[in-house]
Amino acid sequence: MSYILSADIGGTKIATALSHVRSPQQLLYRDEFLSIQQGDELFNRLIHSFQRLSQQAAIEEIDTVSIAIPGIIDREQGVVQYQANLPWRNFPLKQKLEEYFPFARIDIDGDVVTAAFGEYKARQFSKQTLIYVTLSTGISCATISNGQIIRGAGMSGEIGFSMTEQHGFLEHLAAGPGLTQMLNQHLEKSHTLKEWMTVYYEGDEQVQQLIHYALKQFAKTVHTLMMALDPHVVVLGGGVFNNHPLLVEKVNEFVDSYYTLPIFEGKKRRIEPSLNKENAGLIGAAYK
Repeated sequence: MSYILSADIGGTKIATALSHVRSPQQLLYRDEFLSIQQGDELFNRLIHSFQRLSQQAAIEEIDTVSIAIPGIIDREQGVVQYQANLPWRNFPLKQKLEEYFPFARIDIDGDVVTAAFGEYKARQFSKQTLIYVTLSTGISCATISNGQIIRGAGMSGEIGFSMTEQHGFLEHLAAGPGLTQMLNQHLEKSHTLKEWMTVYYEGDEQVQQLIHYALKQFAKTVHTLMMALDPHVVVLGGGVFNNHPLLVEKVNEFVDSYYTLPIFEGKKRRIEPSLNKENAGLIGAAYK
């Protein structure tokens, strides 16, 4: 029997999993550990995690090792070029993985791309167009159409750097850190986003207005994407939306309100929450 090792590498933590090639969506075993800022040691911890998973399942035959990672990567060479929150710079990740898994296929791709791929497969799509948008520390997206990832010239999906009228980049307003900073500045507090969301659910009008203002700016960008690409589904994932599904519904409402002409009535209600939630990167990597 053949198995897949997958990893979702982030600046705060790394999750790894083992699944069977016949059912990549079922994570048989899962592991998680904190990221560190020493490049070689980070790689060693990744290998040790993979070894623990393999030992738990008492297997030796690994068909594929698939990595989801943020930042800039050279997919053909398997080189991790730059990540803002990780220590790897021009790190030959594929080459190093091949030393431990010489007979396995090695795949390295962007974390948002792999998450999008997992959502596409979870919906049993083959010909449809899906846009996956993540909102957590930053904001970005990936698009799959007719089963193919739209990669552009190499840096597609960086919608967090879309411009807003008064706040510069979109992610400076609507991503987790930017939203928290905006709330703290306006309301002269020093809360975490989790604390602000508690106040939001309690019905505080000021907090709700500020969060809805940020979501409306986000929704305008999503609306523009939908007008340009006409997707069958837009999936909202990442930590903020996965933990607060009510915000997904709010974005849906705001986007639908921008369709003011009758001819666009059929475009409404196309925004959905992630099906794979916090395992989106792992499941997507396993599918690839």
